Amino acid sequence: MVFNNSGAFSKALLILLYLLVVAFLITLIIREHQGGKPLFSLSHVSAEKDEKPAVVSIYGTGFHPGIRAVMAENLVNEEALLWQQLIGVSAKSVDVKNDLALVTCYGKKLVTIRFHKDQRPEILGSLEMPGPVKHFKIVGDQALVGMQRHAGFYLVDLQDPEVLKLGRHFPVSGLATSMVVDQDMVYFTDLYQGVGRIDLSAENPALEMLASIKSPWRIALQDNRLVVGTLKGRVYLFDITRDGQLLEAGRLDYPVNVRGLAFVDERLAVTLADDRLLLLNLSTWPRLNNPVQLTLPGSPLLLERIPGRASLAVSLIAGGMAMIDVSQPGVPRLSGYLKKPKTFLGMKLQSESFWGVSRDGLEIFSLEKIAGKEYSLLATEAMINQERYKLHSWNDHVYGYRKNYLVDFGKKAITETHSASRFMAIAGEVGVSIFEQRENNQVQRVGSLVSMEGARDALFRGGYLYIVHQDGLRILSGSRPEELVVTSDLQLSGRPWQLDLLDSGYLLITTRYEGFLVVDVNNPQQPVQVASMTSPKHLQSINTIQDILVDGQRAYISQGAGGVQVVDMSSPSRPQLMQIIDTPGQAKRMILYDDLLLVADGEKGFFMIDVKDPDGALPIGTVPTPLRIDHLAVVNDGLIASSHPGGTMKLPLPQRMKNLQMVNEGEMRVDVEVVKKGEYAYLYDVKVSRQMEISIQ
Repeated sequence: MVFNNSGAFSKALLILLYLLVVAFLITLIIREHQGGKPLFSLSHVSAEKDEKPAVVSIYGTGFHPGIRAVMAENLVNEEALLWQQLIGVSAKSVDVKNDLALVTCYGKKLVTIRFHKDQRPEILGSLEMPGPVKHFKIVGDQALVGMQRHAGFYLVDLQDPEVLKLGRHFPVSGLATSMVVDQDMVYFTDLYQGVGRIDLSAENPALEMLASIKSPWRIALQDNRLVVGTLKGRVYLFDITRDGQLLEAGRLDYPVNVRGLAFVDERLAVTLADDRLLLLNLSTWPRLNNPVQLTLPGSPLLLERIPGRASLAVSLIAGGMAMIDVSQPGVPRLSGYLKKPKTFLGMKLQSESFWGVSRDGLEIFSLEKIAGKEYSLLATEAMINQERYKLHSWNDHVYGYRKNYLVDFGKKAITETHSASRFMAIAGEVGVSIFEQRENNQVQRVGSLVSMEGARDALFRGGYLYIVHQDGLRILSGSRPEELVVTSDLQLSGRPWQLDLLDSGYLLITTRYEGFLVVDVNNPQQPVQVASMTSPKHLQSINTIQDILVDGQRAYISQGAGGVQVVDMSSPSRPQLMQIIDTPGQAKRMILYDDLLLVADGEKGFFMIDVKDPDGALPIGTVPTPLRIDHLAVVNDGLIASSHPGGTMKLPLPQRMKNLQMVNEGEMRVDVEVVKKGEYAYLYDVKVSRQMEISIQ
């Protein structure tokens, strides 16, 4: 190698030295990682079924006294599904004939799937449609496909399910919302034009509009009776004449829109938007009076009869699927519940199976097991509330806030870190609502600050109300809401978002764009910003601060894809970043329980972090849930989780496995009060975390 001058030689030498230093550092890291005891591993974890307390035996290699453990129930029932296809692909409609299923996904694509008994379904072929698909039905060896955006109908040839062929187009100005099939005759509802039909057995099939109705939504057919429900709360009763025309025989009116219609034996079932199912006796057709009613466990979307049974299947908005037994005409009852916080946008009952499509793809379940109540996709303790709440802790209780009212979810399982306050302030869409706790723990909304546009978060503490809004911080003082007066305002940059208070009298305020700020409020008349901290540069592009939680002299900050930051606040004017813990999802709201930091991690469930030691937090692992989690709170009998879409769930709490006894490097034991099927042991130390299901012996 020849250098033209000494400058080039010096540059090459510096590069060589840099590479040597990097290699040296890598060697040190590898040696540190390999030094000491080897990483432990798990082979199996078991517990005696009838032991009280249960003795959990843990087997593996490399065990040592520094290992810790947490026991948590897997909140997804992994045995619930028979099959799942098109995973993660949004699907809106499904139909099944014999062993062939047709599914629409990605909006425009039709996919054929062959279902083999006791074998995994097989994807055969697909066809890209000219536009978004709304609804379809299989008729013989073809499908009639209703399109969105006034694109009419198309026929699709299914003779070769591996090679779908686009057939004839039937233009129509409207939107097909539902269809029913009678041999080769298809009746349909058009949201803008009414009720029509098409005879696919004709030599030259053509669309024919039969009745003009406003906002028709659902349709049902039995023999010569056809029923149409509308978004205007009406049910039209038609007789089909010999020449195939519709003769209006009667009408039913309801105060809310009609969600579903189905004939079951000699009854007509109607589901309404107010969560009611009505059963009407057809013996008095068309005068259908005195319906039997059943309140459904959620808001209905679709309704179908289960073939061969006096039963109905109801798709619930963000609530899974319910089976309704109508074999006793006067006493309809809930006979099975596929408790799943998602919406099945399309469903089909076929061969003792339930086929449901949603934004998660196609899922297939056994009707027998749903009826046997074996198929909750949540932990057995879980309950679903269809509403989503913002969760707040106040005076040893957890409250859910929605549209200016509170729901009490129960007492907290941990002690309040701050003193009790008679008033609680919650920032909402139209300002700040103030609630008062009165005698017997009764809570009442007693005031609001509607002038605070852009309010993001609020905190009532020690006679002062702190409000962060889009431009800064406002502090008000007063012993009661009606006495509040503005004490001071402080302009802040970065779009302030949330706040929490250190015991030393400093507010920590997160911002959307500039990390978090520290404001000295020991003198509320003159608040002063004393510090700020942003994320490391390599994380700034993916970080969006979601939540801040103060625990003594530490603060935890969740940052979406950037995980969770642990910050030392012992010197408020000089915050120090201690750790960054990555989570597999989008880290959002956080809660502390038994020195475990539980992080709402979006679609991944919730993530557990051990924060008992002040010297360092230890990541434990993810507890998967079937509901995307945005908010978390802990009550004395469970974990409250909330998100949109999905609603609110109460789930079992994770428990520390204390007093682990090390038998040898390959076995550990611990006593726990009770072990149930579906629980997992999470073992971890400073280097590694392992997870394994506990088998019941």
